[in-house]
Amino acid sequence: MKIDLGEVLDPFRRHVIDIKDALAHARYRYDGLDLILETVSDSKVRGASQEISPWRVKR
Repeated sequence: MKIDLGEVLDPFRRHVIDIKDALAHARYRYDGLDLILETVSDSKVRGASQEISPWRVKR
């Protein structure tokens, strides 16, 4: 019995690519929202947006 690894792993590869694409789109949308919030004059709103950012390094 021969198993074609490509056939078995292809669905997983497609799911990984879909997840990677979804994360890239989420990052793009968040970066756009972050740019908008940078111009907000209320420091509490800006601070809150930085707290929830998964990509910012906390200092």
